Amino acid sequence: MADLAQRQEGLKYELKELMKVRMDQDAGIRKFKDDVFACLHHIADFKKLKKSCVRLYKSYVLEEGVKNGEGGDNEMNKQIATKRQYLEKNVNHLRQQLCKDKMSHKNTNQRFMGENVTLLLEINVLIREQHNYTKNIEIMEKFRPGGSVGGTDEMPSADERVTEAEKELKMQELAIDNFIS
Repeated sequence: MADLAQRQEGLKYELKELMKVRMDQDAGIRKFKDDVFACLHHIADFKKLKKSCVRLYKSYVLEEGVKNGEGGDNEMNKQIATKRQYLEKNVNHLRQQLCKDKMSHKNTNQRFMGENVTLLLEINVLIREQHNYTKNIEIMEKFRPGGSVGGTDEMPSADERVTEAEKELKMQELAIDNFIS
């Protein structure tokens, strides 16, 4: 943004200088018209007309040759224009590089965000599974016959078989709930 403001200021300065040049040129054109008009007053007298035409030639045509022959200003203007073109190309290149870097960073950040979302979803699934496993363990401990881990070698009684059946039903319900969610 600052470079645009600086460029705008430069263009304003350049416009002001060009307006000065134009005003000088307009003044020169007016002076030339006035001199030609003064020359036309002598249109009836050939000698006076010739003298005023020679004076016009010397003042405008020969001075023009001397001005163009110097060339110092033109060379300096060419150097300034060349430097300006180089700097503008450099600025454009840097802008393009900045845009490429921004896009690269944006793509990298989007990729990281996508990976984070995937990892969070996996964490949520693992938390649900952990919760379900702890529920299963609690249910298994509730319905364990005799409270022992391994049970006994004897045949379970009718009450124990009902408890085991209820335990099996609860396990199946939890499996269905896990499958659905």
